Amino acid sequence: MVSEFAGWRVCLGGGPIHMFWTLVIGCGGLREQVEACACEAGHGARVCADEGDCGPCACLPPAPTDADGGFAREYFVDPEGPDGDGSEASPWNELAWNQVDAALAEGPVVVWYARGSRADRELQILRTDQGPNRLVLDGNHWGEGDRASAAGVSTTEQRRKRSRITVRGFDLSDTENQGVFWEAGDGVVLEDLVVHRNGTSPAIYFEYASRSGLPSSDLTIRNSHVYDTTGECIYVGGVENTRAPSHSTVTIERNLVHHCGARKRHGDDWDGINVKDGISGVVLRENVVYEAHWGLQLDSPVTLEGGLVFDVAAAGVMMGGVWRDGYDGARFEDLAVLRPGAEGLYVGADEFDTSGLGLARVTVHGTEVGLTLAGSAGLTGTAESLSLTDCEVAFGGWGEVDVDVTGCNLAQTPDAGLLRATCTRTAPGYGDLSHPEGPDGVYFTEDDPWLSSTGAQLRPPG
Repeated sequence: MVSEFAGWRVCLGGGPIHMFWTLVIGCGGLREQVEACACEAGHGARVCADEGDCGPCACLPPAPTDADGGFAREYFVDPEGPDGDGSEASPWNELAWNQVDAALAEGPVVVWYARGSRADRELQILRTDQGPNRLVLDGNHWGEGDRASAAGVSTTEQRRKRSRITVRGFDLSDTENQGVFWEAGDGVVLEDLVVHRNGTSPAIYFEYASRSGLPSSDLTIRNSHVYDTTGECIYVGGVENTRAPSHSTVTIERNLVHHCGARKRHGDDWDGINVKDGISGVVLRENVVYEAHWGLQLDSPVTLEGGLVFDVAAAGVMMGGVWRDGYDGARFEDLAVLRPGAEGLYVGADEFDTSGLGLARVTVHGTEVGLTLAGSAGLTGTAESLSLTDCEVAFGGWGEVDVDVTGCNLAQTPDAGLLRATCTRTAPGYGDLSHPEGPDGVYFTEDDPWLSSTGAQLRPPG
């Protein structure tokens, strides 16, 4: 069946507490206490109305990672001890970069930081070796106690690439600057980090290619917990509408991101995950984002493979603006947006046309407009298996929009908007979405109610 309306052609067919703070969020000054909590695997958080009256711990298990290969050299660092020779028996109190660079010429190198230790200044990444071997800095696998902590990680602003480096396992807090600042680098992996109480926005920041002049490739940010931040939580800079060479192959997966901008707010700059323009090969996979401005603010065409955004102040996903390259081929699969302050998903193609937009198994629940698709310059694509429930209007938008929609549920949504009355009003699986982690308290498991609402498919473990 084909319905014509306002320029659209719509076709339808059948554990222990690690951290504790009071946060002030949003225009109304929502006050709540947030704790990081222990999970069997991965990261978790819970909200407390007052001390001693906390909700359940909601856990996000980690995505699979590649096992380490063999290391040519191992070094050890204890920032709180005397300076030694870098051995396990006599660790350095600060990494000796000249020795590490020399060892990288021979093969991969790992530096183990003592668990329970605290470096009260930034861990500066000063690798100068440009060879193929990987350097791993690890804060969670040597010694006893909690993960090693530091006042941030920084590559400095020397306009050079720091490549083939993995930073993992650290607690990065009480920083003067970002929790992580990375100027440029290929093959950079930031994983299993806890980043909070950063000094300046964003909490994790990969610099604009237009500012560094160093387009980078193969950036991975995964399995980390970012919260209680100044400004945005995770941010990858682009090229600022210049069409200059930009970054490529960026993967952001299984991060628990919430209470962005809790410490300071700078206008709208407190988004959960922000990916700027001109970046190719961006994959967002199974991130959980809540208590932010926009959940996901996207200026490059991304592929989203599973994701959950809830209780954000504005749109759950914002993809719009004046970026010259548009969003051709952007695809969103197995996405749920619950109770956003504006649209569940906004895609704007008013300045430059976008083709090949794809939506599949997208849930939006509890807002004014489920999806806004706007295209004064032209927007084409397909959508299938949508669940737009408890919204005032299902579809909004304007312009030259041509989207083929196959299958949607509008339970408790009185107005289909641009779809008129062409969708069903009930479907199996619609129910209570107030606890998105489900009865077991773990995100992305079979009991999550938003998964069943659209028939979203879970990736097999491992």
